[in-house]
Amino acid sequence: MAPEPDAFDEQELHLLEEAADDLAFGLEALRTRHRRLQAEQEILCLNRALRTRAAVNSALGRATDEASLFQEICRVVVEGCGYRLAWVGIPEPDEIMTVRPWRSRGSTRVS
Repeated sequence: MAPEPDAFDEQELHLLEEAADDLAFGLEALRTRHRRLQAEQEILCLNRALRTRAAVNSALGRATDEASLFQEICRVVVEGCGYRLAWVGIPEPDEIMTVRPWRSRGSTRVS
């Protein structure tokens, strides 16, 4: 029994310390898992960007004209790299710097 009525005895303190240690361990495990999942997601995004770069470089090597190059880039970005939409715009010579879509592939619709 504890020396004071509202105090914990040695055994209770020991159990509370073990519970606190278990909680700290569990929290750290959750945080580690969360960081790992974030890192895995970042790797997936970077790999997709790298595949996109390689696909664009390949399209550059096969291009015969500007219009077909941009159409092919839009195609490989959507079909080969998994992006929902790709487009190339042409700047208009106006005061508000309008960009007019010239070539595109994909959809802005969310399924």
